[in-house]
Amino acid sequence: MPKEVLRIEDKKDLFVEAHIADIHFGVMDPLKEYRILQEQFLSYLANMNVLDIVSINGDIFDRKLMANSDAVMYAMYFMRTLVNICIRKNATLILILGTASHDADQLKLFTSFIGTEVDIRIVLETQFLFVKGKKILCIPEMYNMGGDYYQNFFYKYGLYDSCYMHGTFKGAIIGKDKHNLDSNREPVFDIDDFGLCKGPIIAGHVHVSNTYK
Repeated sequence: MPKEVLRIEDKKDLFVEAHIADIHFGVMDPLKEYRILQEQFLSYLANMNVLDIVSINGDIFDRKLMANSDAVMYAMYFMRTLVNICIRKNATLILILGTASHDADQLKLFTSFIGTEVDIRIVLETQFLFVKGKKILCIPEMYNMGGDYYQNFFYKYGLYDSCYMHGTFKGAIIGKDKHNLDSNREPVFDIDDFGLCKGPIIAGHVHVSNTYK
């Protein structure tokens, strides 16, 4: 880990978040994928001095899978390792529902962790979470909700600190270049929707790294 990161983490006033999205267990050899995640994500988190929140912003799975498949087995290995890290670091773990054809209602596999030592939040509908003094708007991928549904969250409940979502931003995907909260598929958000958000809006869904505005 770069020495600069270690020095920054030593500051007690920092609020440290780690985000990942679109893991898609089932899209490739699950053992290989687990080893990549272990090397590039889990081991990094395990070595951090400060960690407040870990959020998986949708699409843990690639499709509906059999419970006895290797993909599900390694997804559970991954989640158990991540849970243990969160327990050691006193970090909250947030799981946000992704695309219906990918996550396919399979986040229920992780409900067994609820009520254990880890503070885990499984987000299946749009809501505000209150974590360690932070107010976080969480938006899973939902369909046919309509613009009024989202506007209610954007403006009715006042300022909030950040937004975690699976989500689609206008212009982030070819063909999604118009603001549309009334879509019968995933809504298309615009940065202006988040005028009461004081901090970052962190999304998944797009399988390349990018920052919008």
